[in-house]
Amino acid sequence: MKKPNGYDDCNINSNNTKPEAGGHKAIILNLEECKSKTGKDMVKVYFDFDKDDAQAGLFTAKYKANDKPDKKWPFDGTKWILAEDNEGNTNKQFKRFITAVEQSNNMTVNWEAKDFAAQFKKKKVGIVFGEEEREYNGKIYTDAKPQFFVEYKEAEKAKTPAVKELVKKDEPTDTPPEGFTPIPEPTEDDMPF
Repeated sequence: MKKPNGYDDCNINSNNTKPEAGGHKAIILNLEECKSKTGKDMVKVYFDFDKDDAQAGLFTAKYKANDKPDKKWPFDGTKWILAEDNEGNTNKQFKRFITAVEQSNNMTVNWEAKDFAAQFKKKKVGIVFGEEEREYNGKIYTDAKPQFFVEYKEAEKAKTPAVKELVKKDEPTDTPPEGFTPIPEPTEDDMPF
């Protein structure tokens, strides 16, 4: 076998540590105003666990350990929040985020700020992670994902949400649904050859 390109430089020591479910003390590294796929206003919050947290710097370590040329901030260190709900009213998750930042930093958000996002950089906030199931190659895995924001000092006391289980797919049955007429199995006489 020929030695693959970049074999000697390949980093096998990537950081695979996962965030733990429950409340975490975090610091907002960046906030972007953006649009959802359907054109709705939303914010993208990039954060890391603060120095006072049990998993301090987890996402920075993951980012630095990633040696891919197109590396991005870790998915689990990012939270997307729509500003409005489907009826055009304030999304409760968005209000909860703003309130948590204001309470954690003794500040009031300036809605007319020239650079709205800048006022969130380096601000403390609590974030609660909850476990979610996912399926991959027929197996079920559980990962902790960011669920909602809380006041910084309340983070460690925050209640961990129940596990979001995968929706169970109906088991296949041999009985057709009501009103369905089954098609008979073809015979050799039905074949065109």
